[in-house]
Amino acid sequence: MLREHRLRKSSDFQRVQKAPSVRLRFKHFLVLASPANAAGFRFGVVASKKVGNAVVRNRCKRLLRELFRSVGEFVAADVVVIAGGSLASCSLADLSQDWKQALSSTQAKLRNPRPRLGT
Repeated sequence: MLREHRLRKSSDFQRVQKAPSVRLRFKHFLVLASPANAAGFRFGVVASKKVGNAVVRNRCKRLLRELFRSVGEFVAADVVVIAGGSLASCSLADLSQDWKQALSSTQAKLRNPRPRLGT
């Protein structure tokens, strides 16, 4: 994955996690997204110790990164994907369907955001 397509700073992760424009829960992961300040898209993966030991967490992150690489174009956004515990037991083929649905839903919500109540 190219360097400009990754979220690398803790402040970038925190900005997306604290105030996401899009928050979608799927069976194996949670997707948080915010419109990007710069053109293009950036991607970050989080796998906490709840997912498993270091070997399991790294496998989950590798799976999610591989799914992200398969994406052609994406709306200009910063996306954080938080791995769930059930992700460790999945294969790449099992995840691809959820991933396609996650991307299409995220893109649709970023293109047409709903106004928030109270703002």
